[in-house]
Amino acid sequence: MAENQERKTEINIYASQANIALDNGNIDAAQYNMNKKIFRSNIITYGQNITYTNNFVGRKNEINEILEKLKDSNRLLISGMGGIGKTTILKRLYHTMVERYKNTSKKFGYFEYELSMDDTIYNALEFEKIGDRNIDVQKAKKVLEDYANIGEIIIFIDNVPIERYIELKQLDSIKGKIVITSRQNEYENYETVFIDKMSVEECKEIFKKESGILGDSQDLNYIISTLIGRHTLTVKMLAKIAKKKQWTIDELKNKLLDVGFKIEYRDFGKITNILTEYKKLYSISELNIYEQNILEGFSLLREAKLDKDKYQKFLALDAEDLENDELYELYEKGWLEKEGDKFSIHPVFAEFISESREIDINNHLGLYEVIKLLCSSLDDSDMLKKQDYLTEIISFGKNVAIKNNLGNRICDIASFAVHFADYDNAILILQRIKMDDIEVFINAQLILCDLYVQISEFQKAKECLQRCLDSGIKEIENTELFIEYKINYALYLEKSVQSDLGREMAIQELELIIEMEMDEITRGRIYNCLGGFYTDLKKDQTNLDKALAYHKKSKEIREKYDTRIGDLARTYNNLGRVYYYQSIYGNKNSNLENAEKYYMKSLKLRRQLYNSGHPLIARVLTNLGNVYMIQKNYKKALQYMQQGLEIRIRTLGETVWEVGLNYYNIAKVYFELKDKENACKCAAKAEEICLALYGIDSEIYMKMRERNNLYYKNQR
Repeated sequence: MAENQERKTEINIYASQANIALDNGNIDAAQYNMNKKIFRSNIITYGQNITYTNNFVGRKNEINEILEKLKDSNRLLISGMGGIGKTTILKRLYHTMVERYKNTSKKFGYFEYELSMDDTIYNALEFEKIGDRNIDVQKAKKVLEDYANIGEIIIFIDNVPIERYIELKQLDSIKGKIVITSRQNEYENYETVFIDKMSVEECKEIFKKESGILGDSQDLNYIISTLIGRHTLTVKMLAKIAKKKQWTIDELKNKLLDVGFKIEYRDFGKITNILTEYKKLYSISELNIYEQNILEGFSLLREAKLDKDKYQKFLALDAEDLENDELYELYEKGWLEKEGDKFSIHPVFAEFISESREIDINNHLGLYEVIKLLCSSLDDSDMLKKQDYLTEIISFGKNVAIKNNLGNRICDIASFAVHFADYDNAILILQRIKMDDIEVFINAQLILCDLYVQISEFQKAKECLQRCLDSGIKEIENTELFIEYKINYALYLEKSVQSDLGREMAIQELELIIEMEMDEITRGRIYNCLGGFYTDLKKDQTNLDKALAYHKKSKEIREKYDTRIGDLARTYNNLGRVYYYQSIYGNKNSNLENAEKYYMKSLKLRRQLYNSGHPLIARVLTNLGNVYMIQKNYKKALQYMQQGLEIRIRTLGETVWEVGLNYYNIAKVYFELKDKENACKCAAKAEEICLALYGIDSEIYMKMRERNNLYYKNQR
C-alpha cells in the first residue's frame, strides 16, 4: 500500500513538472516507465502550459462546433482578435479530447508557438538530444512524424503569428489532425472557426471567479457591457487588479470612469481601440517605475519565455529587482503570465506597451549591453553556446525602436540570426531599417543582398543593390562601405547569371578596386572572391593557376591578420576547390589529396562556429563528396552529398542554385553506381531548378541540359 502510494506520488511530481493535469494521480502504473522516467500516456509533449484555468466559463457552442468540424476536417484554424479567448478555448479543447480518448491509442500534442515552427516543435517534444541544435531540431521533427505514422495524432498549436503562415507547410507531411489559433482570418487548407465575444453573463462569471468578488450589480453589468466591451482578456485583467487592490465593483467602475476607459469595436467587432485604452490601465494599476520598466523589457522580448536566470540576465538589473519581487507582483496584478517557472507577456499587452509609448533604450541599458555583448563577435568559440539566447536576441531586434544609433546593432542582430541560419527573421529585422541614417541603411541593404544571393532570390538582391545606388553609395565618403558594395555587386553578377560572361564582369569589378586604399582583411576578402571567380571560369590551367594564386594571397593575409576563423575556413574550402579542379583538368593526383586536406581543415574550423545543419557545413560536405566520387568511393560520395543536400533544402529552400548543383552531382554518382533510375530523377530535378532560376536560354541551363542528355539520353 505504501509502495503504491509512493509510486502515485512520484507520478504526480513528474506530471506536475511536465505541466500535465492528472486526476489525483490515478493512472495505471503500466503507463509510466519508472526506470526511464518517461510519462507513458497519450500525451507526447511536455513543458507546455497545458493546465487550463479552473475559472473556465462558457464557450460550449464554440467547442462543440470545433469538435463537430474535426470529424471531417484534418486542419482547423481558431481565429479571432487578440485577447478574445482563443488560447483558453484551445486548452479546454485539448483537455476535453485527451479525457475523451484516454483509453484509446490516440496521441495528443500541445505546442506553444516560439520564434519559428522548428523551435516550437524542438522545445515541446521530449527526446534524446545530442547538443547540436540543427540535428536535434530534425530529430524532433522525425519524432513527431513517427508519432503520426504509428497511430492517430491530434496536434494543437497556439498563437501562430500572421506573418509566419508559410511555416504551416512544414506540417503538411504530418498525418492526423492539426488545430491552430491565430489572429489570421484564414489559412490555405485550414477550415476556420471564428471566435466572437462572450455574453455579458459569461463575462460576469469570469470576473467573479478571478476576483473573488461575489454578488451581482448593475455596476458590473455596466463595466462589462459598456466599458470593457466583453473583451475576455480585459475582464480577467481588471478582475485581478480589483482583487489585488481590494476594490469594490463600484470603486472599480469609478476608477475606469475617472480615466475615461472604454473599449469600442468597429468592422464587425474585429478591430478595437484596445491598444490606446490599455494605456489608461497603467494609472489604474498604479504601476511603479520599476514595474513599468519590467513590462517594457518583456515587450521588447515578447517572443521569449524567461525563467528566473534569464530574467536576471536580461531585465532585473534595469528594474533593480534582484530578488524577483517586482516580477511576481506583476504576475499577481495580471500583467504577466506564468507557465511553470517561466514568465512571459501576452501579445496584446506587449503590443499596447510598445505602441502606446516609445520605449527609451536609455532605461534599458542593462538589457542593451547584454544583447550587444552576445552579438559583438560571430567568430568566437562560444558561438554555439550563444544559441540558447537566440529567441531573446531576435525578439529584441524585431521590436526595439531603431533610434539613438541603434541601426548598426540591429544589423549585428540580423547577422547573428544568419549565423544560425534563421534567414526569415534576419530578413524581417533588416527590413525594419529605414533611410534615417544612410550609411546604416546601405549596410543593411548589403547584408540583405548577400542573404538573397545565398537563397537565389536574385531579383530581390538586385533591388537591394539599386537601393544602395539610389542612396548615393558612389558619393558617400565611406570607402569601406563602397568596397563592400562592389564585393556584393560582383558576387551578385557571378551568382545571378552563372556564366563566364558574368564571372568576367565580376572579376573586372574587383580588379578595378583591388589597388584602392583598404585594410588587409578587406583585401584578403577580395582576393578570396577573385580566386572563386577564376575557379568557376572556363576550366583551364591558366584560370586555375590564377585562382590558386589569389587564394594563396587570401590565405596568407587571413592567417596573419584575420582573427576570424570563419574567413580562414572559407579560404581553406576554396583552396580545396582549386586543387579538386586541377586534379580533374591537370591529371595531378597530388592535387586531389590537397583538395581533401583543405576541405577537412575548413570543416574542422566551421564545426567550431556552426551547427552541423548549417549550409556552410553542407558546402564542405558536398565538396568532400566530389573528392570521393573522383576516388571512386561512390557510396561515401553519395553519403556526403546527400547530407549536404538535406541541409541545403532545409535551410535555403528547394529552388536554390546550390541545391540544383547538389542534385546534378548526385546524379553522376548514381550513374556510376548503375542506378539509372535515381540518376535520371536527380538530373531532372537539377534541370528543373536551373530552368526556374536562369531560364531556358541561359548558358548554364543549356550546358546542363546538354550534359544530362549525353549521360542519360537512353533513360529519359
